[in-house]
Amino acid sequence: MSEGPPTDDGHTHGPATVRRGDGRAKPLAEISLDLAKQLLRRGGRRAMRALTLAPLARNNSGSTDRDGLRSALSGEEMRENIIRLAFGGEAHRFETFVHVLREGLPPHVTVVLRGSAVTGQRWRTGEPFDVDGPGTSDIDLALLGRGAFALWRADAMYIPRLYSLALDDAAPDVAPALTPLRQALRAIAGRPVSLQASAHIIQYGRRTILNQPYYTVLRRRAHMRG
Repeated sequence: MSEGPPTDDGHTHGPATVRRGDGRAKPLAEISLDLAKQLLRRGGRRAMRALTLAPLARNNSGSTDRDGLRSALSGEEMRENIIRLAFGGEAHRFETFVHVLREGLPPHVTVVLRGSAVTGQRWRTGEPFDVDGPGTSDIDLALLGRGAFALWRADAMYIPRLYSLALDDAAPDVAPALTPLRQALRAIAGRPVSLQASAHIIQYGRRTILNQPYYTVLRRRAHMRG
């Protein structure tokens, strides 16, 4: 898989792609859209709602998918990895990070942390977290739910209402309302922080089909239909 902003951490540029069986590269955004279409076609809206809500109830308890090592991580193991790798082993800094997230976001947004801070290695290359030196790998956050997209500029979307551009050092202006929050999170963590709006269905597909585990750091606190 080639470098690109939609996935994982590290210094990436240009649209992310995945090599198919015929050797040609396909943009990850197109794959995400394909996943959404497949799941909707199979289950319909009611089934899709059940599918997208289910992983939020189970993702922090571990699973045993194709990749025996990374998918078998329990919720506690993922949390320990995050604190050890991204916060220098200091649990109080992680708790402060979560508190600032909670105070800085609308109550109907769920936040998950994904990438090598969770697994200890990059999904695409297998390189360890902070391979380029202390504080170089980012904390990759996905904001889930329809309300998350209202925080991004309308033109800052890979797929409208499904997948936004990442708010990071390479694109610091795609979600102006979140700039102060991102700066505060970066100061707490002492490393880059990336935020991206995503539909539940996309995160579900990344976990179940692309085998990219994630840790839910903040659950939505208010009901929002859709």
